[in-house]
Amino acid sequence: MRSKILCILLSLLFIFNMEAQNIKSAFKLEADIPQTADKLYFGQYGSGQSYAIDSVVPTNGKVIFTREKQLDTGEYFIYSKTGLFIRLLLDKGQDNIRISVNPTDPVQSKISGSEDTRLFWQYQTLSRKVEDLKKNIGKKPDNEDADELKRLQDDISDLIAKNPGTWFAAYAKGNTPITLPFPTAKNVDEFYSNKHYGRVHFFDNVDLTDFRLWRSSYLVPMINVYMDIWIEQIPDSLATAASEMVAKTKGSDLCFKEMLSYLTNRSLKSRNMGNENIWAKLYEDYIRGNDISWITTEQRENLSRKYEAIKMNRIGMAAQVLLLQTIDGEPVNTGEISADFLILYFYNHDCHHCQEEVPMTHDLYKAYKDKGVKMVAIDINNNKEQMLSFIEKHNLRDWLNCADPDYKSKFWLYYNTSSVPAIYIIDKDKKIVAKDIDSETIKKFLELYIK
Repeated sequence: MRSKILCILLSLLFIFNMEAQNIKSAFKLEADIPQTADKLYFGQYGSGQSYAIDSVVPTNGKVIFTREKQLDTGEYFIYSKTGLFIRLLLDKGQDNIRISVNPTDPVQSKISGSEDTRLFWQYQTLSRKVEDLKKNIGKKPDNEDADELKRLQDDISDLIAKNPGTWFAAYAKGNTPITLPFPTAKNVDEFYSNKHYGRVHFFDNVDLTDFRLWRSSYLVPMINVYMDIWIEQIPDSLATAASEMVAKTKGSDLCFKEMLSYLTNRSLKSRNMGNENIWAKLYEDYIRGNDISWITTEQRENLSRKYEAIKMNRIGMAAQVLLLQTIDGEPVNTGEISADFLILYFYNHDCHHCQEEVPMTHDLYKAYKDKGVKMVAIDINNNKEQMLSFIEKHNLRDWLNCADPDYKSKFWLYYNTSSVPAIYIIDKDKKIVAKDIDSETIKKFLELYIK
């Protein structure tokens, strides 16, 4: 009986060991890396980040990386802190890989088990030659170099075309720059022609519904370049471009999630004035009123609160007219004030920060009040006696000192005064052109726009 029990236990142990080995061998990468004893890291890219998922110290120049689960299709890498860096393209099913590393030129390494990586290294070799030739041509134009450049570029195109449907082909095509109408712009017209073409065609080679590209090293940097360089840095232009990019992903739920999340969070974190227009438009176009399962109730409520605070006072919008009173009881209609720049300055005389900022802003106003600038200073604390005391103390009689004692203007609905001082600069066309700035930034703005 004991013998049978022992036999059963040994059998079960054998089965468990086999299952454990099977789990461990879901992914295996073996590499021969001569002349290194440094710890090696195996990592991957995802949503603009790179991170290590395993690390091994070589034994006699050999390393083995294993994972309990198969890897997702994407771009991976092996690196050491002493300089070795090898990029890999791994597709589903490529889970038993052997590499013989050339430490002096990793793209000349040998690999089995990943055809996508082999093609990728070939592509990298050709791309490197292209870049070297471009540098030579830039220094000293040469017809032979130009012919060789075209041949290499054709070789890259052929390499992609001959491997349709592969992860390598999708990756390489997406990483191929568009060809501008004027490769070397010689005048302003050609420059702007290139700019317009790039604005429309920048992603022609990129399939924005291919989720694998979110696990590449280049998609997120490409999005950033597009938004920061190719799009005119006007808040509404940036907002429109961002919304258009999200629209191009709607064939894939995963890509839609990544693009909408990335652009929303990017603009929420930005300190650039006017970038709130981006996330606000994305909220309007894709989030508000839509049932998106991956946005939590808390996230939706936070966005909604933020949106309500800015929905009527974004840069580029027509400034909402306020009907106020001066401290002497005279009516003021902000829409009837004629000025090159009208500054609405919301403050609270009881706020410590306001007590520091208001006098500095007033000094600035005195320097520009005869240059087309007018200011309406609105004390949101309706204690008239204290308000008058503050005005007299700081000699603020030369700008429009206003209040809303009966709360008729509803300024808090139109302008975000949750934090004061709250500043809005309005141009002669009654459009908001700057907001959420301090006295120093007001000075820089006026110096730039008033000669």
